[in-house]
Amino acid sequence: MSNILNYDYDNKKRFLILSTENLQRIQGLTGIVISGFYQLHFVNVIIGSHFREAGFDGLRDLFRQIYQNKFIEPIILGSIGIHLGVNAYLILKRRKYNQELYEKDINSTISAKMPTPYGLYQLSSIFISAFIFTHVSAVRLPILFNPNHTVGFSGIYYTLKSWPLIFYPYYFLFSSSMIYHWIFSYWRICCRAFNISNHRAIEYQSKSSWYKVYGVGALMSTSALLALGGKYFRVLPPFGLGNMNLLQFAKSMFNK
Repeated sequence: MSNILNYDYDNKKRFLILSTENLQRIQGLTGIVISGFYQLHFVNVIIGSHFREAGFDGLRDLFRQIYQNKFIEPIILGSIGIHLGVNAYLILKRRKYNQELYEKDINSTISAKMPTPYGLYQLSSIFISAFIFTHVSAVRLPILFNPNHTVGFSGIYYTLKSWPLIFYPYYFLFSSSMIYHWIFSYWRICCRAFNISNHRAIEYQSKSSWYKVYGVGALMSTSALLALGGKYFRVLPPFGLGNMNLLQFAKSMFNK
């Protein structure tokens, strides 16, 4: 009998830990950590890219002293892993996920076939989830084999110049999705902090405004990519890299 009671208690405890409310709290806390990390990247990429290689790489080196600190980096990487895992679990758990993405709003000036602001937030999280491990792996894994490896302005320029059909969409979707995800996350955190219970109705009524938010992020991302792609000023390609295919370029990052 005691074994049955213990089993029921353990199941109840596990259920409470995996409750939507608790998972959203975990998601919020890890999101704040990731947001701090992203804000440094935002300044580096969106602003630094317009100040040539010296500005971009200078900000990168400055900010890396913070987020690559041996105590801070594990917290950031752990938060990213937990955040993505919780987000995937919540998406699978919600039976009405498709309705949340495309819920009808007769007062909206945008077609009901377009995603809701929250749906756009979830779609942006899918793009981020697909790209972030590739990004982190490209930056951090080669260091295990090549301590001198670094990704800077000229390296990004090389990828954009060599494989524009791959990397322009990749960087654009990653950057614009991160900007929208970041802003919408803070909106939802403020709603919870100030007990705004009708936040979904507010979002539906201001659907066109949220699309403008995404549009502004897309414009900033586009401008940064034009700068990184050498469209605003001349950029020197990285030394020692000739004509490579993508696989050869990936392998070169691991060479000392």
